[in-house]
Amino acid sequence: MKKQFRGRVLAALLVGTALVAAACGSSSKNNNASSGTTVAPATGTPLVIGQVATQVSATVTSTQAVDAMDTWVKWTNDHGGIAGHPVKIIVEDDKGDPAVGLAAVKDLVENKHVIALVGDSAGSTEQTWADYIKSKRIPVIGDAYIDALWFTNPMFYPLGATVITQIWGQMKSAALAGGTKVASFLCTEAAACAQAQPIIAAEAKAAGLDIVVNDLASGTQASYTAECLKAKNAGADTIANEVNPTVLPKDCGRQNYHPIYINADMSPTPAIIKASPEGGNASGATPDFPCRKTDIPAAKDFYSAISKYHPEWWIGGSKNDQFASVFCNAWISGAGFKLAIERAAVAASATATNEDVIKGLATFNNEIVAGLTAPVTLSDGTKPNPQQKCVFLYRWKGASSFNGLPADASPTCMP
Repeated sequence: MKKQFRGRVLAALLVGTALVAAACGSSSKNNNASSGTTVAPATGTPLVIGQVATQVSATVTSTQAVDAMDTWVKWTNDHGGIAGHPVKIIVEDDKGDPAVGLAAVKDLVENKHVIALVGDSAGSTEQTWADYIKSKRIPVIGDAYIDALWFTNPMFYPLGATVITQIWGQMKSAALAGGTKVASFLCTEAAACAQAQPIIAAEAKAAGLDIVVNDLASGTQASYTAECLKAKNAGADTIANEVNPTVLPKDCGRQNYHPIYINADMSPTPAIIKASPEGGNASGATPDFPCRKTDIPAAKDFYSAISKYHPEWWIGGSKNDQFASVFCNAWISGAGFKLAIERAAVAASATATNEDVIKGLATFNNEIVAGLTAPVTLSDGTKPNPQQKCVFLYRWKGASSFNGLPADASPTCMP
């Protein structure tokens, strides 16, 4: 599970803060996901894509990202592929090691001949291979979009809210949940955390919150009682907890202090809330549709796919307590790749290339991909993609209560 502000996230904020408008108007194109029963398999040339995911590292052991992309690939192939092409995915585990990540990407491009990286889940290594991807013009579709690469590197194509929009959205979610004053605690482990304090303060103010505490703390402290008391005495009814998702809420609860906790990427998961119930009074922002909701009409195929291919992650499944936004991201990433191939009009008998994918992505202008994203506008591969200015907000009230803000889970856009 991704922690809402990692060191690299905060470092990304320092690379660039200029916002390029991505229109949120009613004229947006709406491409709904296809539905229906299983059909005959596609017989055209395969579309070979890669996925770089951190499955096993010093801090992570998870197949969630890989299972998420597997869900989309299987559903797509069982429903006729893409324009007559079956999809083949090749997965590389970067193990959270930059050197391994770079080698994995080179293998995918030079030996496996992938035409795109889709559903990337390699946040700790992508900085290492970003320049290589740019030089080879291999489009990267899908991630948490919290790195500056998504608006500085032309080969990184965001289909959801980029980093500054996400921070604004997190603050906005707290304001919609009833918060008025926020205390922010960023990490001491990375210098970028301290450097990001003015950005956090600015986005809180922009979203309508007063920031009354803007401090640093370590993620490994034994106690956060001092931080809780400082926030409580300052009148904060909201905490941006970027240090420890379980211990800090527990310590605040012991002080009879029960603020709203700001999160990202549909966090906290039910597992975290069960470990620290105080943290279940939460709001947040996610770049992808909030797929923990089970009543979004356009997500009908997504619900069917995950129930069929990986039910362990879905409602009632053994891993649902750890279910996070990587599933929504994978679905949207795959849908974006599918639409790009369709727009590029690659014949079933032809071999699609990376340039075909780029050509198709360049047609996205206020695009609502699969009927699920906010309006997305992308570049033509010669310049960076714009910041995406709309985000999905949500609210937790305990481990079994998740809903959108607003309730229909429509996106909210920065002014």
